Amino acid sequence: MAARLNPRNQQSVRDKIQATQLVKRLQDEALGLIEMTDGQRDSAKFLLGRCISPPTPRDDDGEKPKGAVLITWQP
Repeated sequence: MAARLNPRNQQSVRDKIQATQLVKRLQDEALGLIEMTDGQRDSAKFLLGRCISPPTPRDDDGEKPKGAVLITWQP
């Protein structure tokens, strides 16, 4: 059997597959196909937060901001 080229890449692929499965479960619940408990939903969101990094904010010129960034949410 051939030696693995990059074992870290294998773990990255596994993490992405698991993240995809979590997203699918959350989508199915949002569409009413399945029901999840509050604990399951919170756990899935927590694990996704660990797998998928939030987007990096950019200034108007497309560069990363130099100082602190305040992000607010308006529904």
